[in-house]
Amino acid sequence: MIENAPLPFTDDPLDRDFWINARQRRLVVQSCAACGEMRFPPRPMCPHCQSENVAWQPVSGEAAVWSFAVPAPPLLPAFEALAPYVTIIGALAENSGIRMAGLAVNADGDATGITAADIAIGQPIHIDFLDASEDCTLPCWRIGPRASAA
Repeated sequence: MIENAPLPFTDDPLDRDFWINARQRRLVVQSCAACGEMRFPPRPMCPHCQSENVAWQPVSGEAAVWSFAVPAPPLLPAFEALAPYVTIIGALAENSGIRMAGLAVNADGDATGITAADIAIGQPIHIDFLDASEDCTLPCWRIGPRASAA
C-alpha cells in the first residue's frame, strides 16, 4: 500500500461494522431496521423515517461507474508515488442512490496501468478490497463485472 497514507479511523461505533466486514472481504451498507431504506455513508438516524434502529445489509458489490477522476499534482506526499491513478465513484446495483468512492485497481489489486481511457460512465465495476494496514481494509473498484464462479 501507500507509505504514510491517511487512513480512516475504523473503530468508530457509527461505522465499525462496515470496517469489520471489509476486513472479511464483505461489502455491507447501513440500513434502517424500521423502514428498510439503505444509506451510505453511515448515519446515526434514518433520513427517511428518523428511526435510530440500525441494521447492516450485505450487498453484492456489483456497481456501475457513476463518476471518476484522475487526481493531478500537486498531490499529498503520500499519494505522489501512486500517481497517476484513477478514483471511481460507483453506484451500487442494489440501489443506484448508494454511491461509494474507491481506487480503481487491476487484477493484481493495485492501481498500476489503469488510465482514464479505461473507464466510462455506466461501465460495470465490482468491489475488491485492499489491505491498507493491519486494521484497515479499503474497498476499491475493479473494472468489469465479477467473473462468475464456474
